[in-house]
Amino acid sequence: MPFPDEPSAHRVQVSPSQEAWAAEAAAYVDLLRDAIPDAVAIDHIGSTSVPGLPAKDCLDLMVQVAELDEAEIGPPLAERGFRLRPEPWNHDEVTDGVSHRKLVFAGPEGRRPVNVHVRVAGGRNVRYALLFRDFLRADGAARASWGAFKSRLTETVTDIYDYGQIKASVQPLLMRAAEDWAAETGWRVPSMADGPPVLGVDGCKAGWVGALLTGSTYDVLVAARVEELVIEAWRRGPGLAVVAIDIPIGLPDVGRRKADLLARTLLPVGRKSSVFPTPTRATTGESTFVEASATSRATTGGKGITQQSFRIVPKILDVDRFVRAEPPVTVLESHPEVSFAEIDPACVVPSKTTVVGRETRRAALIGAGLEPPSYAPGRGYGPDDLLDACAVAWTARRYATGTASSLPDPPEVFSDGRPAAIWV
Repeated sequence: MPFPDEPSAHRVQVSPSQEAWAAEAAAYVDLLRDAIPDAVAIDHIGSTSVPGLPAKDCLDLMVQVAELDEAEIGPPLAERGFRLRPEPWNHDEVTDGVSHRKLVFAGPEGRRPVNVHVRVAGGRNVRYALLFRDFLRADGAARASWGAFKSRLTETVTDIYDYGQIKASVQPLLMRAAEDWAAETGWRVPSMADGPPVLGVDGCKAGWVGALLTGSTYDVLVAARVEELVIEAWRRGPGLAVVAIDIPIGLPDVGRRKADLLARTLLPVGRKSSVFPTPTRATTGESTFVEASATSRATTGGKGITQQSFRIVPKILDVDRFVRAEPPVTVLESHPEVSFAEIDPACVVPSKTTVVGRETRRAALIGAGLEPPSYAPGRGYGPDDLLDACAVAWTARRYATGTASSLPDPPEVFSDGRPAAIWV
């Protein structure tokens, strides 16, 4: 039976989909990653992970591990308040006729309801949970039908056990459609085989914020210098393959870069100005705005430099020094708005500095099968900075798996010898 503090201990209720579920799940992902740092992947699953789907107001998180050892997994979760579920169905579940060991933990007492399902990576039960989520995210008709069925069911069945039994008897029908969808689309379980750890980086007040993408989840890093950030990312994610940074790499000697001009064409009206003109190399050597503006006009045919562009010159030079040192990792330039526009063109219409803009971008990442981390105030970065880092990490993953493209193609090369391109 549920713990007494859980709402389902008294009555099963299905709520309309809530935007807050994604952010609340992301906060738990961060907590679980801290508790089980060796987890293969941590995912938001179940009905609350599907935008627009009614669900019980209880989050489901899945932790994939290489080996299910209760003696190792239980204590760090218990230290953080998680409680091993006492129900008889815990420790074992049958999926597609195959029995799998598992552990399920309830959340800390007094906090929002959550179930943490710990499963062995590669099991059919893992595939089932992820296919259920991704199919319903993709198929609006199936999502609407399943949501209506659950809502009607709770009108007559309020006991948690009876509700679960009836739902389980109908769910195979849904999963048959999901299997057809998987076969048609080529869907498969996201895994480390989809690519090694990658890092997305965006500038912020503290210096740099990084989103280390492993599987479908992110770790958040902050450092004053980009080299420090990459070193920490390498420590947390051995095998780090690609670093994508929202900063110009490859500075023109004269004129404007094709990369910036092409990137602007991919953004809607009102968002094009988010792609700043890259200053020429000579311009970045000036110490004052007046001097930089004069040098810019002399090297671009009369175009000055904006205050915004001048303010990011120290970051341009930080990355320039890092790249010139030839680090043992691929470093490429990306632009978050262009990456978001590639994921979902509609998500970049509202400004990223608005609540609506941040929510549309979070939803785009979720729709791409990723779990945006929760925003933690007081660390020197803004919520939009973090989402930007997540977006360019998505591009880094595409580069690592050979599906990214460059603007222009091929990249330009100036006197510094660095390929100048914005990758998408």
